Amino acid sequence: MKVALITMIESNSKNTNDEKGISFEHQRCYEDEAILCFENWRKNAGKLKDIAIYAYCPTENTISEETKLKFEQMNVNYIEKFHEETRSFDSGFVNVPFCGMLFEEELEEDILIHIDLDMNLIKPLSDDLIDLVLGEGKVVVGQYDDESKKDQRHLGDDWDNPLDTGFIISRRDSGFYRYFYENLIELHKSNGDERWRKNCTDVANYFLEEY
Repeated sequence: MKVALITMIESNSKNTNDEKGISFEHQRCYEDEAILCFENWRKNAGKLKDIAIYAYCPTENTISEETKLKFEQMNVNYIEKFHEETRSFDSGFVNVPFCGMLFEEELEEDILIHIDLDMNLIKPLSDDLIDLVLGEGKVVVGQYDDESKKDQRHLGDDWDNPLDTGFIISRRDSGFYRYFYENLIELHKSNGDERWRKNCTDVANYFLEEY
């Protein structure tokens, strides 16, 4: 069994969310986040610390030569390949399932672990998480607990705690990311489904990724 860490990246100075007018309290410097993320993975991931790490930039917002050099020093595989369809994405968050789909098609590793670049591993992952995916064919996705969801968007009174797609473990041969991507694109085209439009009138559409 081979395991890989997969991530999506754009430059510090320009990214899809900025281009689409999606702003946050603090500027996202994806290159800086990636360096710290990968350093902590190599340091704290235990028996997974030396697995292959892939960072895919599918847009025209490519990273600096300095960051590429740092990736080489950490043995991170950087893939820079522009895909025309990324120009039509409503938000940069669509890059998550899109690149995941590409990784399913292009990699050889059995298990794919995705974390957002602003996440930093502080201790090894539990073996149980890998076993769920490998043995039972399940997909492991992060989810906000009752306390942390208080600071998140409200998705309706009958809704379970929002999922956090910043952490996903799946089998490469499951086709999970293709399903994720194709369904997300359809939701963006239709401005969500009936349940979304009923419950999420005050929620930005870029949260459709977690929905």
